[in-house]
Amino acid sequence: MQSCASCHSSCATCNGSAESQCITCRSGRFAHDGKCLNSCPDGFYADKKRQECIPCPTGCATCSSNGFCLTCQENWTRNKKGKCIITGSENCDESEYYDNSHCHPCHSTCETCDGPTESNCLSCPQSLLLQNSRCVSSCDDGYYMEAGVCAKCLHTCTQCVSRMNCTACAKGLQLQSGECRTTCADGYYSDRGTCAKCYLSCHTCSGPRRDQCVQCPSDWQLAGGECHPECPEGFYKSEFGCQKCHHYCKTCNGAGPLACTSCPAHFMLDGGLCMECLGSQYYDSPTQTCKTCHDSCRSCTGPGQYSCKTCAFPLHLDRLNNQCVPCCPNDASPEDQSCCHCDKDTGGCMNASPAGKRRIAAAAEQQQFGSSYGNSGGLYGNLVDDVDGKTSVGGSLGGYFSRVGSPLTTITAIAVAACLLIVTVFALIFAILQRSSNPPPRKMIRYNKIPSNAGKRRNRISSSSTLLKIDGENYVEDEEEDEEEDEIDDVEEGHNYEIDYESKFNIAYEEDQHDSDIEYYNRNKANDSNVRKTKLKTLRKRDTPELQTVIRVPNRKILNIAMHQTEQNTQNSENNRTT
Repeated sequence: MQSCASCHSSCATCNGSAESQCITCRSGRFAHDGKCLNSCPDGFYADKKRQECIPCPTGCATCSSNGFCLTCQENWTRNKKGKCIITGSENCDESEYYDNSHCHPCHSTCETCDGPTESNCLSCPQSLLLQNSRCVSSCDDGYYMEAGVCAKCLHTCTQCVSRMNCTACAKGLQLQSGECRTTCADGYYSDRGTCAKCYLSCHTCSGPRRDQCVQCPSDWQLAGGECHPECPEGFYKSEFGCQKCHHYCKTCNGAGPLACTSCPAHFMLDGGLCMECLGSQYYDSPTQTCKTCHDSCRSCTGPGQYSCKTCAFPLHLDRLNNQCVPCCPNDASPEDQSCCHCDKDTGGCMNASPAGKRRIAAAAEQQQFGSSYGNSGGLYGNLVDDVDGKTSVGGSLGGYFSRVGSPLTTITAIAVAACLLIVTVFALIFAILQRSSNPPPRKMIRYNKIPSNAGKRRNRISSSSTLLKIDGENYVEDEEEDEEEDEIDDVEEGHNYEIDYESKFNIAYEEDQHDSDIEYYNRNKANDSNVRKTKLKTLRKRDTPELQTVIRVPNRKILNIAMHQTEQNTQNSENNRTT
């Protein structure tokens, strides 16, 4: 358990009990290296406003309160400007230092210096700050800027804007109002190294909320983490503050269920104990007590005979008037409200009423909403009509509409049936439209064969395997290339035919037909503009490798010209044809 210890007698505030752990000093003392002194040592002057010792300029042994040198250190001389300079350097420029009877230039970062390095600066240019005899662009952590010099923060600070105004604290300390403390002051709580203010009613707290108080101000009571002038409802005052009452009590004066002074609603106070009313009693709010029901009621909600909830046998509850009455004899009338008509099966009863027609759900407490229609007419079978003293109780499911009897229920049933009919009609129309829009099955489509040039070509081809004869030599057309030629012709005519590549054809023409074709070709060779395509096709001879040329002309007849025959053989063929 932590406890508070006293600071040293010279300290106003501290972070330890030692003399060197002062943070601020008592009146008349000045802080120097964690101590509070009556006067500042040599090389320092007392700042009465800040209550601390401020170092004199470099070379000064003593100085005034404004930093003006009064005496200089050994081997230093006071110049006309009141500054202490090294003895013998009177003739040196400000940017030079004196050494071995000579003036030498200072480091480039220094304005004045006492040596050659960057750590020998005495003053700096206006753009730089002097920190520990070095000229820097900004002060390091733990230092603050003052009059062009980086002065050291208090040892408790890691960052500060002045000696007494910290912005960040050393590890384990809390920052509160610019001061680094071991613990937050009363009315503050620690929030990640910073002291934040508690809720207004809290003296000490663990967080910012109203219900996070730890201690309360004097004469205030702590109850459930909150501070109150008096213990609130549901609490009682003890030596440890406000304590919560027993959960049976609304208010109390002590611990336990027998110390209640008032009770929650529908509970009665009896000898310090809060009790719930019995089944034959009701709670009277004005007196906050339980009172007995009317003699005719088994349970009730209030006084009198018209507040019954349940009845004692053989009486029955008239739900219209919340009254317990006997069943009327068969020849009796309930007009005087001394009895009511009762249903033997359901126990449902009703009486005459000035309101005219009434409908009462008999035995509603015993009947469940989800009962079937076949169980005494179901939910609708429990509805009893009273028209001019006549009663009717629903029967079987077949008399549903007569049993319901309510115009609203009948209209609802008709509306549901109409909706179902409309949905069925729409479904039927949709099915018909869907069937008419779908294409017929593929099996029902009959395809007619489209005539093609392939049939004409086949008419010109001999069904037997006849060889092509030219001048007594036997040749066979290259079957694979012939099939490719036929397919090209079909595509050119705008048709796409399936070609039977397994069929084998041998083209045979009589010699007289050949001769007429050759004559036609020679006659129209020069100026026939109808020639669309000329293609050379190689035929292989069955017995000899000699080549023949095939020329395709517009009438699609194949002309075979024997290139290896002489003109004499051609003339002989013409003579044979003439003969």
